[in-house]
Amino acid sequence: GTDGVFEYQWDPRTEGLGSLQLTVKAPAAQPQVIPMQSGGRIVWTGKANQTACRLERLAGAPAAVCRKSLLVADKPVNLTMEARLIGKALAMQVKCDAPCIASMQAPEFGPVLRRRQVPVPYYGSVTYLAREGVFANRFLDWTKSAASRHSDATAYYDPLTDGTRNRLSERVLYAAAWHLAEVLPNIPNPPSPFLREVGGKIVLDVWGGRYVDIAEKLRDLHSYGLRNCLVLI
Repeated sequence: GTDGVFEYQWDPRTEGLGSLQLTVKAPAAQPQVIPMQSGGRIVWTGKANQTACRLERLAGAPAAVCRKSLLVADKPVNLTMEARLIGKALAMQVKCDAPCIASMQAPEFGPVLRRRQVPVPYYGSVTYLAREGVFANRFLDWTKSAASRHSDATAYYDPLTDGTRNRLSERVLYAAAWHLAEVLPNIPNPPSPFLREVGGKIVLDVWGGRYVDIAEKLRDLHSYGLRNCLVLI
């Protein structure tokens, strides 16, 4: 883009989703390398041994596919990973043809010096890389997941009531930019019709306790002058 170049390098031959590296270059500046090695792994339900790894570029698209063959508990398993550029973001689609994965953790940006966490609840794991001047985010696409649950950038495939598991199907998104808004996910839902009604309120999120105690705390807050609240119990 006009604001610089973001170049991803992917080596899928290593464990998990492979190793990633991002090189950023702003206009009239020197390129800076950001490793993305830490935290990526796949937990199999049995002993896993890789037997083959094939990498191919997709014709006519900024994308590459890696197909891994493994033996998991002595049974043949195929793992497919596709890395594709969508605008400035890198999307990685990961699928397995057998229900033998307990969890998958996506690699994160770093480690780099002076990395700072930016709190954006529910919108991924945003960090500000102070030395590079870059905002970075990585998150699982909850609209294209077969997982039982997500925690941060880990997808868990828990046993179902009959003891089986869903087959792995996840989409990991990586975004880096000079501006925070560019690395946040595009929410697929339409804007809430109640934005005008609740937009100016303080939200209190109450997760536990007795109703009588919650009521007493609300009275205390009211005595301190707190008004115009929305309380979720």
